[in-house]
Amino acid sequence: MSSAITVFIIDDDESMLRAMARIMKAARYRAVCVRSVEDLLAMKLPANDAVIIADVSSTRQFAETLPQQLHGQGWSLPVIYLTDYDTELTRNEAKRIGAAGYYRKPVDEQALLDAITFAVRRTTTDPVN
Repeated sequence: MSSAITVFIIDDDESMLRAMARIMKAARYRAVCVRSVEDLLAMKLPANDAVIIADVSSTRQFAETLPQQLHGQGWSLPVIYLTDYDTELTRNEAKRIGAAGYYRKPVDEQALLDAITFAVRRTTTDPVN
């Protein structure tokens, strides 16, 4: 299953994009790196077997905007958020909008990979998505 998973990574930090892409490729995931939500939305996204990892500071409009924009385009991909600026507010927002995960940087690689696998399995077996 892992070789079929595509991970879209949104981060405006080039070194973070490279690092995350290396982690994903080592796990045999397909990594697609973009620098903004707008870049992501300009792409054709798959309906399943994919997940989005979004840097909270890069999304700028963290809370409802990304999930709403995805839904508006007809996509229901799970979103995992990463942040340098962990606060109770951002944790609560992530929970409220149904984030598939929320991690502080530096993120534990295995925890992130497990979250990706879980999120993809959940969306492919959940008849609501």
